[in-house]
Amino acid sequence: MKLPTIKTPGVPAAEALRTATLTPAKAAGLDAVCGVIAPGRAADLLLCDGGFNLQAVWLAGERIF
Repeated sequence: MKLPTIKTPGVPAAEALRTATLTPAKAAGLDAVCGVIAPGRAADLLLCDGGFNLQAVWLAGERIF
């Protein structure tokens, strides 16, 4: 799946996603439990469409929106 480019700053979406997820998890020393979607990691997740509009939210693995 090809992610769109965020137009305002011109940052590729994959880089923006990494910057918003894995990078802060590593900075906080939490990258062993969060920051990526993988078995054994925290199951908190936001799902956005191609325009980055919120479509769903999971908290502790349970869909809440």
